[in-house]
Amino acid sequence: MSLARWLLVVGTVAVTLAGVWQWQPFASARTMEARVLMQASPVATPVASPVAGAANSARYLPPVNALGEGWSLVSTGIPDANPTVFIDSASAFYVGPSGTRLIVLAYTNLPGRAAVQRSWEDVGAVYESYRYEVTGYYSYGREEELAAAAFPEGCIDVRRLDGRDQVYGLPGAITQCAVDPDVTVLVILSGAVDGLSGYEASDRVATEAYRAGNR
Repeated sequence: MSLARWLLVVGTVAVTLAGVWQWQPFASARTMEARVLMQASPVATPVASPVAGAANSARYLPPVNALGEGWSLVSTGIPDANPTVFIDSASAFYVGPSGTRLIVLAYTNLPGRAAVQRSWEDVGAVYESYRYEVTGYYSYGREEELAAAAFPEGCIDVRRLDGRDQVYGLPGAITQCAVDPDVTVLVILSGAVDGLSGYEASDRVATEAYRAGNR
């Protein structure tokens, strides 16, 4: 094989591999919807409805009217949760103006220090599974920056990250919020909420989740 042809082959393989590597995070495109819809029931009501089997956690799904104008609740569901850690769990998938997509997941853990710690770790694993897709970040630099920001109302512990959604190209953000005593809320956002974007938008949703659960 001539040197020129060998270089052409190597270059083609390199471009192909680069394309595969770059595209790999997108292989789970639209999983924001799919993960919820797999275990969801369509709803037609304008506010989040109780989810059968998730009586406590479902209280923390914000009503549509708390998100601003132009929002719809597409579905509610029950995400997988370890029964040795959690009492129940609930999720809701919303769509908003300009293609905004929002998932809110709420988990109620069993009482006790061990369950509280384990629940934060388990929900944190879900947070991590969305990290790149929703924000584009593998590193923890931006998360460390946001650690200094004020906690959202109702959160006694929080972690969050924002960036750019790798599927839809919209501002993306994730907020994990511990609500005293036994609830953890996870907000996964692609787009804006009531004029806010980034972590301020996902924090706003976390606050609305807290308020919904404590009415």
